Amino acid sequence: MVTHVNGVNAPVAPHQAPKPAAAAAPRPDFRTLLQGALRPDAEVRLSAHARERLRERNIVLNDRDLERISSAADKVASKGGRDALVVMDQIGLILDVHSRTVVTAVDRSKLQDNVFTNIDSAVFA
Repeated sequence: MVTHVNGVNAPVAPHQAPKPAAAAAPRPDFRTLLQGALRPDAEVRLSAHARERLRERNIVLNDRDLERISSAADKVASKGGRDALVVMDQIGLILDVHSRTVVTAVDRSKLQDNVFTNIDSAVFA
C-alpha cells in the first residue's frame, strides 16, 4: 500500500499491535552479588572417595546437612583454615576448605577411635 504524504509516495507498514514489554528479570541485590563474587563456588561438593565412604557407612547427607557443612566451611575459611575436621551429629567429615570439597567421611565408631592428621582446624556443625 502506498500513501501520499504532501505529494510524496511513502510506503506504510500494515498496522501491528505494539509488542508488550518483556518482564524485567528481578535484579539481585548488592549483598547477593558481593557474596557471589567473594564465594563463586559456594556449593559444597563431595569427592568420589567421600561418596564411596558415605555409601559404605550408610551415611546420608540431606540438603540441610550440606548447608551446615557450607556454614562450617565459611567459619573455617574466615579464620584462615585450609583443611578441617567437621563434626556433625554422629559423623566426621574432612573438608578441603578452599575447594569446599568433602574429602572423606567417618561414622561414629571410627570417629571415636581415629586420629585425624593433616588438618589445621576443627569445627562442630
